[in-house]
Amino acid sequence: MNGRTLAGAGLLGVSLLVSMKMIRPIVNPDLGWHLALGRYIAATGTVPDTEVLTHTVAGVPTVAHEWLSQLISFLVADTFGVLGGRATRSRR
Repeated sequence: MNGRTLAGAGLLGVSLLVSMKMIRPIVNPDLGWHLALGRYIAATGTVPDTEVLTHTVAGVPTVAHEWLSQLISFLVADTFGVLGGRATRSRR
């Protein structure tokens, strides 16, 4: 193999790996945590700016960047059950 063929094969391999990664959906399996934070937001009426669910880092500043989807998922799950809440989670 010459250098050009080897570079082309490497580029093809990297392209295939990136394509396979992009096709596979990213799923956050921690539904319970999302529902718990949604419940917290619904109960308090505020989005926490410190960690409130993980006792080992309680009080540490955090950004709840998915707060709206967590609140909606909790409200749907509270109304329709966990399967209803699971249906609202993003499948990116």
